[in-house]
Amino acid sequence: DEASKKWTSIKNMGYPINTAEDNMNLRMSASGKHGYISAARPGGFGDLDIYRVDFKSVEPRYTVITGKVFAVNTNQLIDNVFIEVTVPESGELYEESAVLYGQYIPNPISGKYVVILPPGHYNMNIMVEGYKEVSEEIVILDKSDYKTYIEQDLVLKPEDLLEKLPQIDVQPQIDAQD
Repeated sequence: DEASKKWTSIKNMGYPINTAEDNMNLRMSASGKHGYISAARPGGFGDLDIYRVDFKSVEPRYTVITGKVFAVNTNQLIDNVFIEVTVPESGELYEESAVLYGQYIPNPISGKYVVILPPGHYNMNIMVEGYKEVSEEIVILDKSDYKTYIEQDLVLKPEDLLEKLPQIDVQPQIDAQD
């Protein structure tokens, strides 16, 4: 017991940790998602081999994604950034009907954005007036591939002003009466 610093009562954790053999060692990972045991088993390489045990019922931890948003050629921080994170309904990452997970803005002093997500697939859309919108696929892995922290700086390109101009038909008009 962590509070009283005393051992708790013994508990049989069942197979594959407790077997009919004398399994005396169990070491848990810091995340609590897996542990390591030493055991003599058929197909092993010697007397006692080390095996990893995955605990699927451990609740997933959240991943912190942080970074800054820069302009492409100047490497200067961009102001007035708006970040929208969506979850695709059908598994198609860039679908129109994605469900909004959250909206974020970077810290105005440091320029850093912080997004905290559980395991899953997400789209992160970065929008700034005067810059092309950027969409990033974010995949947060679960269980043994879990990461607590991801740093991801983003670079935006300015919008091409010519693309925003209305299209004008410059075909010569021929008057049929001439």
